[in-house]
Amino acid sequence: TTELFEPHINKFVEIKAMPRYDADHTIIGVVHVIRDITERKRAEEELRDAEIRYRLLFDQSPDGIVILDPETKRFLEFNETACRQLGYSREEFARLSLADLEAPETPEDTHKHVKKVMLEGRNDFETLQRTRTGELRNIHVKAQFLDIGGRPIYHCVWRDITEHRRLEAQYLQAQKMESIGILAGGVAHDYNNILSAIIGYGHVTLMKMAEDDPQRYEVIGEMLSE
Repeated sequence: TTELFEPHINKFVEIKAMPRYDADHTIIGVVHVIRDITERKRAEEELRDAEIRYRLLFDQSPDGIVILDPETKRFLEFNETACRQLGYSREEFARLSLADLEAPETPEDTHKHVKKVMLEGRNDFETLQRTRTGELRNIHVKAQFLDIGGRPIYHCVWRDITEHRRLEAQYLQAQKMESIGILAGGVAHDYNNILSAIIGYGHVTLMKMAEDDPQRYEVIGEMLSE
Protein backbone atom coordinates (compact mmCIF):
# COMPACT_ATOMS: atom_id res chain seq x y z
CA THR A 1 0.00 0.00 0.00
CA THR A 2 1.35 3.42 -0.95
CA GLU A 3 0.05 6.90 -0.18
CA LEU A 4 0.73 9.63 -2.71
CA PHE A 5 0.06 13.34 -2.79
CA GLU A 6 -0.59 14.95 -6.14
CA PRO A 7 0.36 18.66 -5.66
CA HIS A 8 -1.10 19.87 -8.94
CA ILE A 9 -4.55 18.54 -8.09
CA ASN A 10 -4.29 18.67 -4.26
CA LYS A 11 -5.36 15.09 -3.77
CA PHE A 12 -4.18 12.36 -1.44
CA VAL A 13 -4.57 8.85 -2.88
CA GLU A 14 -3.93 5.38 -1.52
CA ILE A 15 -2.61 2.85 -4.03
CA LYS A 16 -2.75 -0.89 -3.52
CA ALA A 17 -0.69 -2.93 -5.98
CA MET A 18 -1.47 -6.62 -6.52
CA PRO A 19 0.38 -8.94 -8.93
CA ARG A 20 -1.59 -10.63 -11.73
CA TYR A 21 -0.70 -14.24 -12.59
CA ASP A 22 -1.33 -16.41 -15.64
CA ALA A 23 -2.27 -20.08 -15.56
CA ASP A 24 1.35 -21.03 -14.89
CA HIS A 25 1.49 -18.66 -11.90
CA THR A 26 3.79 -16.35 -13.75
CA ILE A 27 3.40 -12.66 -13.05
CA ILE A 28 2.10 -11.02 -16.16
CA GLY A 29 1.22 -7.67 -14.74
CA VAL A 30 0.19 -5.60 -11.76
CA VAL A 31 -3.29 -4.48 -10.77
CA HIS A 32 -3.49 -1.10 -9.08
CA VAL A 33 -6.42 -0.02 -6.90
CA ILE A 34 -6.43 3.72 -6.32
CA ARG A 35 -8.58 5.26 -3.59
CA ASP A 36 -9.03 8.98 -2.87
CA ILE A 37 -8.19 9.55 0.82
CA THR A 38 -8.04 13.36 0.70
CA GLU A 39 -10.90 13.89 3.15
CA ARG A 40 -9.46 11.40 5.61
CA LYS A 41 -6.07 13.12 5.47
CA ARG A 42 -7.61 16.55 5.98
CA ALA A 43 -9.61 15.26 8.94
CA GLU A 44 -6.44 13.78 10.45
CA GLU A 45 -4.58 17.06 9.96
CA GLU A 46 -7.41 19.06 11.52
CA LEU A 47 -7.49 16.70 14.48
CA ARG A 48 -3.74 16.98 14.86
CA ASP A 49 -3.90 20.79 14.68
CA ALA A 50 -6.72 20.83 17.25
CA GLU A 51 -4.66 18.67 19.60
CA ILE A 52 -1.68 21.00 19.22
CA ARG A 53 -3.83 24.09 19.89
CA TYR A 54 -5.42 22.49 22.94
CA ARG A 55 -2.03 21.42 24.30
CA LEU A 56 -0.73 24.99 23.92
CA LEU A 57 -3.80 26.40 25.67
CA PHE A 58 -3.58 23.69 28.32
CA ASP A 59 0.10 24.28 29.11
CA GLN A 60 0.10 28.08 28.82
CA SER A 61 -3.26 28.87 30.42
CA PRO A 62 -3.15 31.43 33.27
CA ASP A 63 -5.76 29.27 35.02
CA GLY A 64 -5.23 25.85 36.48
CA ILE A 65 -6.61 23.05 34.31
CA VAL A 66 -7.06 19.53 35.64
CA ILE A 67 -8.58 16.32 34.31
CA LEU A 68 -9.77 13.81 36.90
CA ASP A 69 -11.05 10.29 37.06
CA PRO A 70 -14.64 10.76 38.32
CA GLU A 71 -14.48 7.54 40.32
CA THR A 72 -11.16 7.85 42.16
CA LYS A 73 -11.05 11.70 42.06
CA ARG A 74 -7.36 11.41 41.19
CA PHE A 75 -5.68 13.62 38.60
CA LEU A 76 -5.14 12.13 35.16
CA GLU A 77 -3.64 15.31 33.71
CA PHE A 78 -2.91 18.84 34.95
CA ASN A 79 -0.98 21.92 33.89
CA GLU A 80 1.82 23.79 35.64
CA THR A 81 -0.53 26.59 36.71
CA ALA A 82 -2.62 24.19 38.81
CA CYS A 83 0.55 23.05 40.62
CA ARG A 84 1.82 26.61 41.05
CA GLN A 85 -1.50 27.92 42.41
CA LEU A 86 -1.32 25.49 45.31
CA GLY A 87 2.45 25.34 45.77
CA TYR A 88 3.10 21.75 44.68
CA SER A 89 5.66 20.24 42.34
CA ARG A 90 4.35 18.07 39.49
CA GLU A 91 5.52 14.94 41.31
CA GLU A 92 3.72 15.94 44.52
CA PHE A 93 0.56 16.99 42.70
CA ALA A 94 0.39 13.69 40.82
CA ARG A 95 0.05 11.84 44.13
CA LEU A 96 -2.94 13.93 45.28
CA SER A 97 -6.66 13.50 44.86
CA LEU A 98 -9.34 16.20 44.80
CA ALA A 99 -10.24 15.46 48.43
CA ASP A 100 -6.70 16.48 49.49
CA LEU A 101 -7.30 20.02 48.24
CA GLU A 102 -10.95 20.87 48.94
CA ALA A 103 -10.89 22.68 52.29
CA PRO A 104 -14.62 22.97 53.15
CA GLU A 105 -15.69 19.60 51.74
CA THR A 106 -15.47 16.08 53.13
CA PRO A 107 -14.64 13.26 50.69
CA GLU A 108 -18.37 12.41 50.69
CA ASP A 109 -19.24 16.01 49.80
CA THR A 110 -16.70 15.97 46.96
CA HIS A 111 -18.14 12.72 45.62
CA LYS A 112 -21.66 14.19 45.61
CA HIS A 113 -20.43 17.35 43.91
CA VAL A 114 -18.68 15.42 41.13
CA LYS A 115 -21.72 13.19 40.66
CA LYS A 116 -23.94 16.29 40.34
CA VAL A 117 -21.69 17.69 37.60
CA MET A 118 -21.74 14.33 35.80
CA LEU A 119 -25.54 14.32 35.83
CA GLU A 120 -25.93 17.96 34.73
CA GLY A 121 -22.99 18.03 32.32
CA ARG A 122 -21.36 21.19 33.69
CA ASN A 123 -21.37 23.58 36.64
CA ASP A 124 -19.73 26.82 37.85
CA PHE A 125 -19.07 27.33 41.54
CA GLU A 126 -16.67 28.82 44.07
CA THR A 127 -14.75 26.81 46.64
CA LEU A 128 -11.82 27.03 49.03
CA GLN A 129 -8.68 25.02 48.33
CA ARG A 130 -5.83 24.40 50.73
CA THR A 131 -2.28 25.01 49.52
CA ARG A 132 0.76 22.91 50.39
CA THR A 133 1.53 25.34 53.27
CA GLY A 134 -2.05 25.28 54.60
CA GLU A 135 -3.17 28.64 53.21
CA LEU A 136 -6.76 28.83 51.99
CA ARG A 137 -7.34 30.18 48.48
CA ASN A 138 -10.62 31.25 46.87
CA ILE A 139 -11.02 29.29 43.64
CA HIS A 140 -13.70 29.75 40.98
CA VAL A 141 -14.30 26.41 39.26
CA LYS A 142 -15.72 25.70 35.82
CA ALA A 143 -16.37 21.97 35.73
CA GLN A 144 -17.74 19.77 33.00
CA PHE A 145 -18.22 16.09 32.37
CA LEU A 146 -16.82 14.73 29.11
CA ASP A 147 -16.75 11.35 27.43
CA ILE A 148 -13.53 10.79 25.50
CA GLY A 149 -13.20 7.52 23.64
CA GLY A 150 -15.83 5.94 25.84
CA ARG A 151 -14.02 6.99 29.01
CA PRO A 152 -15.73 9.49 31.32
CA ILE A 153 -13.56 12.34 32.64
CA TYR A 154 -14.09 15.33 34.92
CA HIS A 155 -12.58 18.47 33.34
CA CYS A 156 -12.04 21.54 35.55
CA VAL A 157 -10.68 25.04 35.08
CA TRP A 158 -9.51 26.64 38.34
CA ARG A 159 -9.25 30.44 38.58
CA ASP A 160 -7.66 31.87 41.73
CA ILE A 161 -9.84 34.83 42.84
CA THR A 162 -8.32 35.24 46.31
CA GLU A 163 -6.99 38.74 45.58
CA HIS A 164 -10.31 39.74 44.02
CA ARG A 165 -12.18 38.62 47.14
CA ARG A 166 -9.71 40.46 49.39
CA LEU A 167 -10.15 43.73 47.47
CA GLU A 168 -13.89 43.22 47.49
CA ALA A 169 -13.86 42.81 51.30
CA GLN A 170 -11.73 45.97 51.67
CA TYR A 171 -14.16 47.91 49.49
CA LEU A 172 -17.15 46.75 51.55
CA GLN A 173 -15.32 47.68 54.75
CA ALA A 174 -14.55 51.14 53.36
CA GLN A 175 -18.21 51.58 52.45
CA LYS A 176 -19.24 50.62 56.01
CA MET A 177 -16.77 53.10 57.51
CA GLU A 178 -18.02 55.82 55.17
CA SER A 179 -21.61 55.11 56.23
CA ILE A 180 -20.62 55.23 59.91
CA GLY A 181 -18.80 58.53 59.31
CA ILE A 182 -21.87 60.05 57.63
CA LEU A 183 -24.09 58.83 60.48
CA ALA A 184 -21.70 60.18 63.12
CA GLY A 185 -21.53 63.53 61.33
CA GLY A 186 -25.32 63.73 61.23
CA VAL A 187 -25.62 62.90 64.94
CA ALA A 188 -22.96 65.49 65.81
CA HIS A 189 -24.78 68.11 63.75
CA ASP A 190 -28.09 67.40 65.50
CA TYR A 191 -26.35 67.41 68.89
CA ASN A 192 -24.77 70.80 68.13
CA ASN A 193 -28.19 72.19 67.21
CA ILE A 194 -29.56 71.05 70.58
CA LEU A 195 -26.56 72.54 72.43
CA SER A 196 -26.95 75.84 70.59
CA ALA A 197 -30.57 76.00 71.64
CA ILE A 198 -29.71 75.23 75.29
CA ILE A 199 -26.93 77.81 75.37
CA GLY A 200 -29.17 80.39 73.71
CA TYR A 201 -31.95 79.86 76.22
CA GLY A 202 -29.35 80.00 79.01
CA HIS A 203 -28.19 83.46 77.89
CA VAL A 204 -31.78 84.69 77.72
CA THR A 205 -32.41 83.34 81.23
CA LEU A 206 -29.30 85.07 82.60
CA MET A 207 -30.39 88.37 81.09
CA LYS A 208 -33.67 88.13 82.94
CA MET A 209 -32.13 87.18 86.32
CA ALA A 210 -30.91 89.65 88.93
CA GLU A 211 -27.15 89.93 89.48
CA ASP A 212 -27.48 88.67 93.08
CA ASP A 213 -29.89 85.80 92.23
CA PRO A 214 -28.30 82.63 93.76
CA GLN A 215 -29.67 80.53 90.85
CA ARG A 216 -27.65 82.62 88.42
CA TYR A 217 -24.50 80.63 89.24
CA GLU A 218 -26.31 77.33 88.72
CA VAL A 219 -27.34 78.42 85.22
CA ILE A 220 -23.77 79.55 84.42
CA GLY A 221 -22.44 76.21 85.70
CA GLU A 222 -24.84 74.26 83.49
CA MET A 223 -23.85 76.32 80.44
CA LEU A 224 -20.12 75.77 81.07
CA SER A 225 -20.61 72.04 81.58
CA GLU A 226 -22.38 71.82 78.19
